[in-house]
Amino acid sequence: MDDYFEKLFQGLKEYVKKRSVYSPIVTKKAKESVFPLVVFSISNRVPVANLGFYEQIELLSFSVEISTIDKEIDGELIDSMVIANELRKLVNEYLGIMCRLKKTYDSPTPNVDTNVYRIVMRFTKNINTTKNIIY
Repeated sequence: MDDYFEKLFQGLKEYVKKRSVYSPIVTKKAKESVFPLVVFSISNRVPVANLGFYEQIELLSFSVEISTIDKEIDGELIDSMVIANELRKLVNEYLGIMCRLKKTYDSPTPNVDTNVYRIVMRFTKNINTTKNIIY
């Protein structure tokens, strides 16, 4: 399970960094005052089927939090919403299309700091933990 998460994280980090023009930081935990920021984490593990020694299947949930602020590039001020939407698209391309995770949630989320625009996304995948099969 941990190897799968690490492979997803490293792939997401590489994919987003190569394709984004806004130089985002992709990490496993939030860092203060670093924007744009994409935080990827495991949010939940729920047993789906337990057939004892033969089969144990879990629904693994991943959370992606995108936080952005307005950014000046080449003298032009880019709105935080534009940056966040580009990152949302890249995350969806990698996790949703390339890795075939099922997106279960994708919405802007209010933030205490009104200067920060935030989007939360959630993805799920069934995994057979006994046989290491990803469905």
